[in-house]
This record gives sequence, structure tokens and C-alpha cells, in this order.
Amino acid sequence: MTTEQTDFSYDLVIIGAGSAGCCAALAAARENPRLRILLVEKQAKPGGTAVTSGVSNWEPGLGSAGFHTLIARRLIARGKGCVGRSTLPVAADRPFALSEPCTDPYEATLQRAGLSAQDWRRFHFNPDALADELRAMLDAAGIDLFLSTEFHRAISSDRVIRTAELHREGRQVTVSGRFWIDSSADIVLARSAGCASWLGEDPVQRFQEPSAPLQASRSVNGVSLIFRIEAGNPGNEADRPTPGKQLNVADWSTRQLVNNQPVSFVTKEPDGTLCFNMLPTMEGAHYLALGDEKALAVCTARVYHYVRWLRTQKGMSGFRLQSIAQSLGVREKYRLQACYVLREQDILQPFGSQTLFSEAIAFADHPLDLHGQAHHSIARHGLSELQPYAIPYSCLLPREKDNFLVACRGAGFSHIAASSCRLTRTMMALGEAAGTAATLCLATGEPAQSVNRAQLRDRLAIRQLEQAIRKQQLSQISNVMTTDK
Repeated sequence: MTTEQTDFSYDLVIIGAGSAGCCAALAAARENPRLRILLVEKQAKPGGTAVTSGVSNWEPGLGSAGFHTLIARRLIARGKGCVGRSTLPVAADRPFALSEPCTDPYEATLQRAGLSAQDWRRFHFNPDALADELRAMLDAAGIDLFLSTEFHRAISSDRVIRTAELHREGRQVTVSGRFWIDSSADIVLARSAGCASWLGEDPVQRFQEPSAPLQASRSVNGVSLIFRIEAGNPGNEADRPTPGKQLNVADWSTRQLVNNQPVSFVTKEPDGTLCFNMLPTMEGAHYLALGDEKALAVCTARVYHYVRWLRTQKGMSGFRLQSIAQSLGVREKYRLQACYVLREQDILQPFGSQTLFSEAIAFADHPLDLHGQAHHSIARHGLSELQPYAIPYSCLLPREKDNFLVACRGAGFSHIAASSCRLTRTMMALGEAAGTAATLCLATGEPAQSVNRAQLRDRLAIRQLEQAIRKQQLSQISNVMTTDK
């Protein structure tokens, strides 16, 4: 690694160009086009889990960020995105459910709570097309994007992050920033800067959550390895040189496939490709024990075994494997010990009565879903019983630093709450809030903790959105948070 003393200097530096990071950058550029903004991503494309892990499906539910609507409309216009409806439920002899394209408007995807499963609508899209659209939007906004760039470490003094060392194109470069946002998958910036975090299940005494276990554990939400199949003869597919394919997974198949497990959710993309999401491919504790590289190899072997099983046992002999995602779909890892941590109680309370509702910067309504890791008491809360809930600004605030916010799945959520908050459109909302808050801090010179919550909520049109949610006006929900404020 060559060390290069560079003078990359920015107003705002964002680590992680997933859904939250991209929306944070776009929001900041929208609020103040004169800002110098850098977005750093370790993968070769922007888009995060939705692209590199192939999770090309926005679950039905409230999307409270403005950019999701714009992105969806751009994808639909290109024929790379569509609204989907469930057409095939899980059955005793069919371990998967199917969502297929329909002609319903995009607004129909913006509610889940209170609806029956047949009324749910999802948004399906092509992952590479999403990466292209995000890249075009970032370029148009004048945002610098460092792809294939690894974050190495943060350098702080007192309560301020000053610089970060990055590994880029075989060189070590140094970047300085006035304000920072961590939108990385593993909150790498927060942890490097000395911010406290948790990993795994929270014991009941930590947050007094009714479904929490007595003891903490290293169990996290399960991981999935997404794969795609298409109509056609399998041909020489078995000869593909894929790492891990030849691993022995007989024990897994004996325990799982004979019982029609795991169940998969399948979405049909606009070109007819079927995208399979095993729920999950590997349990979270096993994933942590193996680490990313070994877990990916084992999950790859499971995918090949699973596809052969679908062909030989489940009536899918006329399909071939098209592709396997290049990285695991990880639902949970490190979580920030934020100024406020969202808990199971916050999600289950009636809308409007959550703690710190007055500083809400995003809303969500997805159920608590730990993919087989849940304790029995969580199961009592049916999918249709949950109401929308608020995520307060303080969930983005670390306790240790002043010029810094965390906007990603690793923000201030308990293990149980994270199982609901983690979805793409919620992450977009957190990113938009963080990018907007950063511009307020940069304009006033005040620390992130001192952001005027009312002013931030006004910029995010939160009050109008809250009113639309209470009235269940889906078209208004979609249009309230426009991207040209």
C-alpha cells in the first residue's frame, strides 16, 4: 500500500453509498448546492445491499423519504422497475411465495399495516439499473463518489472527527471533513471514532423489552444469499467455477429441505427473471461465527443444493440458475449506542404516542421480523396489527462526537427494533434526514446534538406527512416529500 499525502478536503464526508448514504448526499446537495460532498463506497457500484446483494424488492410499507419516489419513477420509465402483487402463497408442497408485476400505481406500495396480504404491493426493480440511476443522480448533483474505496480509520481530536484514512486504487489517501455521516453496513466510521456499539441480542434488563431474552447473545437476524433463475435448460451450469459450490451441505439439507424449509420469497422482475430470497439462507449466529468469506462460501453451496432441489422436487425443472449475488444480504450487525435507542415498545405503541415523537424524522410500519430468530412473544403481534411508528432524530446521534451522525441499519435501534427498521425505504428516510441535518450544522457551526428539531422537521415536511399517514392518504404520502424543496 502506497501512502499518499493528499489534500482531499470536503464540507461533508459520507462513508457508505447504500440507500441511506446516497440519499444523505443527495439531500445535502439539494439543501446547499455549494457544499463540497464526498461519498465513499467499498464496492464498485453505489446502492449497497439492494445492488451488490441483489435485494431488488422494496417491501410494502411506508416510505417517508422523498427520493424513493423519484428513483422508482425513473426506474419505471426505463422499464426496469414495476409494482408487484402477491399471486402465489406458500403451500404445503410449495416452499415459496411469488410477487408478480401488476398495473397498480406506485402509491399502492406505501402501506402495509392494516392491510391483508392480498392487498400488499411491493416495488420490484433491476439492481444494476438502480446503481445506474443513483450514479446519474449523484453526478448531476455534483457529488464526488469514491468507489472501490475502503475506509481504514478515523482521526479525531476531542469530540470532533477531523480526517479519515482511505485505501483507494492501491494507495492510502487522507480526507478531511467538517461534518461526517456513517452510512456503512457495519458502522465502521462510528466504531473507529470510538463510538460505543452493541452486537447481537439485547438482554431484557437493557431496554425492558417484553420479548427480549434474559441473557445477551451474539445472535443477529438471519442472512440471505439472493439468487436469480430464468426459464431455460440448465446446460453446463453445474460446471461454473463458483467458490463454495462443492462444500458438503448434506446436514443442512437434511434438517431444512425435508421440512420444506427455508421458505423463499420470490419476486418477478420486469424482464421476467425470478429473484429468490431464502428466509434465511443462514442463521445470524452461524454467520457471525464463520465470518463473511466462509459464510458466503457455505451459503453459495446451499444455493446450488437448493436450486437442484427446486428442480427435482418442486416442479421447476424448466428453469436454470442465472446468477448468485456477489455478497450476502446481511440484515443486522453492529448497532450504535445512540442518544436514544428505539425499542420494541416504541414500535408497538399507538401512532403518535412513541417516546420523542415530537422529534420524528422518519416513519415506518414494517413488522418485527427476525427470520426464525424471534422469541415466541413477538409472534403474537400479527403483521396487520402494527401501526406506523416514528423514528426520532436522536437515534442518529452518537454520544461521543459532535460533527457526526449515523444513518444506516446500525443506527440507534435495539436488536428487536432493528428487525423492523432495517428496510431500504426506511434507510432512505434516515439518510435524507441526516443529510439535511448536516447542512443545518454546517450553516450554523453548531454540533449535531443542537440541531433545531422543528426546523429539520419542516425541511423534511414531517408534519404534512404525519397528517397524510393519519388519514391514510397514500397519494398524498407519496407527493408530500418532493425532492425539489
